[in-house]
Amino acid sequence: MTQPETSQALLALADFPFQTFDKLRYADTDRQGHVNNAAFSTFLETGRVEFLYDPNHPLHGDNAAFVIAGLSLQLLAEIRWPGRVDIGTAVTKVGNSSLTLYQQLYSGRGLRGEGGDRHRADE
Repeated sequence: MTQPETSQALLALADFPFQTFDKLRYADTDRQGHVNNAAFSTFLETGRVEFLYDPNHPLHGDNAAFVIAGLSLQLLAEIRWPGRVDIGTAVTKVGNSSLTLYQQLYSGRGLRGEGGDRHRADE
């Protein structure tokens, strides 16, 4: 499988300032054990939510929240069950009332997907 051109330089998981993981669920798969493409968005959500709403390092006030204003996802390679997905998250831009994240997904044999999110603070 040829890897498409990506929007960011490919990084190692250790290069990301925030890292977490998600366990692959059997329910995320088809009958051949391939993880459904829709689950990739859920993996990005896991990394994004754990980063944005970390109780030890809050990025917002008590009555504020982040709203997704834009989302991109590149599927680079399949993921197979069972296993886990490692998620790297980094901030690439900070605006007056917005924040842009870049994420990569790793599983087993390497990089499987990448994504970016633009968030706006909502009070």
